[in-house]
Amino acid sequence: MSSETITRSRLIDVVYKDTGVTRSEATLIFDVMLEAISKLLKQNGEVKINKFGTFSCKKKAERVGRNPKTGQEVKIPAHNSVGFKPAANFKVAVEQTKLKLAA
Repeated sequence: MSSETITRSRLIDVVYKDTGVTRSEATLIFDVMLEAISKLLKQNGEVKINKFGTFSCKKKAERVGRNPKTGQEVKIPAHNSVGFKPAANFKVAVEQTKLKLAA
């Protein structure tokens, strides 16, 4: 199975080719979508996209970690992170794609 990193530019190309809008319009659409997801996550803590999945904010407590080079303990401050839980049909589609690529 080949592994390829999909870039922002490549995703914009897909929007451009599949919708018939100009490349600059596709870029604007893509950027507005990402900004909307970020903004709504900050406001609501969760963004559900039907048939795709759910983005959610997770609060991480302060903890003690280790510097992997020195082994010295370091304090990791509390922070927020983003989680993603794929929708069931999205997971199935990805699994089917993996199986086709492996064959």
